[in-house]
Amino acid sequence: MKKNLLKKKGILHIATLGYFFLETFLSCSHLPSIQRQKYASYSSERALAYSLNRVYQAVRKSIQEYKILNDSHEKPTSPELSPIPPITIQTDWIEEVSQEQYQIHEEKQNAKKCYLKSRLRYTIHLEKTAFATLVKIKMQQQVQPLNRQGEPSLYRDTQPDSSFAHELLEKIQKTLLEATSE
Repeated sequence: MKKNLLKKKGILHIATLGYFFLETFLSCSHLPSIQRQKYASYSSERALAYSLNRVYQAVRKSIQEYKILNDSHEKPTSPELSPIPPITIQTDWIEEVSQEQYQIHEEKQNAKKCYLKSRLRYTIHLEKTAFATLVKIKMQQQVQPLNRQGEPSLYRDTQPDSSFAHELLEKIQKTLLEATSE
């Protein structure tokens, strides 16, 4: 009976050590986790007290350095009182360095915060309301995480940095103000 008890304890110890080894190995073999700065969340839409055409021109001027994939703006053919259709503009991928997402990379016993390379694509939706033009910015963002050696790996989808949409809205509003003052 004592031999059976010792066998069971031995098997239990081996199983526990095997589980501990497997858990340690698996936790070290995956990519370091992506972390996010804790900033306030910015709005990705704004109502601007200008005509739809004027806001459209400001948006195009604000994003002139980006490649445009799609622009649904149609020139009006007649001055009818029909509703003005919304406008959607989509850009190609824009390479940036994320302002919120980073990984902690350890090299030679020193931990280093590495902000990740990212790329994003804007979809800007303009819609005429009763007294203003509503600008909504949707983004698709991908980050390029680092592997264990600190080298970039493949891009993967992530939740967009709200600061990029906020910066673009500020740029559009500044462009509108500059055009008004001229």
